Amino acid sequence: MECKTCKEKSNKRKLPGEENLEINLIPKSIQEGDYNGNFFFKIIAFVVVAIAIPFIILVLLGQIFMTFFLPKSLPKVSKKFKAVFMGIFTKYAEFKIKRETKKRENQFRDTTSYVEENIDDIEIFENKK
Repeated sequence: MECKTCKEKSNKRKLPGEENLEINLIPKSIQEGDYNGNFFFKIIAFVVVAIAIPFIILVLLGQIFMTFFLPKSLPKVSKKFKAVFMGIFTKYAEFKIKRETKKRENQFRDTTSYVEENIDDIEIFENKK
């Protein structure tokens, strides 16, 4: 978004055959709507913030509760909490690896070997110059 004088200056710098190359992150149908796309994005931003704030408050309240009332067991709880999430990530990684391996096995199941067996059909020409 440029002012009128900036647009004129940038258009003067372009060569006559050069096209205006712009990357639009917002589709034209939203930009050219009744609200110029702003209303739609404001609604989405409001919904995201309205959903995120209560979760952030709950996490902070839980942290404060654990700090005040469970100070000795806080390191143990933190380690267990970390172990649970690392276990979930590990299981997910193993699942992805197994899925990819099975996919590749199915893809190359009919391939018996990677060596071409009809080597006799190849002719070798030698250059004696």
